[in-house]
Amino acid sequence: MGSKDKSKDGIDDAVEEYTKYVVYMIELMIANMKASPAPQKFVVLFDLKGFTPSLVFRKDVRLMIRKLIYVAQAQYPERLHKTLLINAPFGFESAWRLIQPLLDEKTAAKIRFANVTSLTEDIDIEALSK
Repeated sequence: MGSKDKSKDGIDDAVEEYTKYVVYMIELMIANMKASPAPQKFVVLFDLKGFTPSLVFRKDVRLMIRKLIYVAQAQYPERLHKTLLINAPFGFESAWRLIQPLLDEKTAAKIRFANVTSLTEDIDIEALSK
């Protein structure tokens, strides 16, 4: 039985492709950073528009969240400066309470909720799309 046979509805394959995409984008971002004597750090911006707390109960979404946490914590722990969550819908606090225990304390401290106007405190306005 091949690995594709073990994958129910292709969820594992989709999560694997998602993980490869995330790592590719991070590596591309790092490659385009200006050289500096100190290691360069990055800010992750998550736009939660359209997110519903019920998504956390979907297997594919849970696996993607776990993989994203693994990549951030295990592969880029000192590169991650901050993660900003914007447009968090009503009820996201419940989903956040389920996600937050999956993070180590150091990573959890780097995550904060933001609004569009406060983004410029952490991100150069020129780096943002409209």
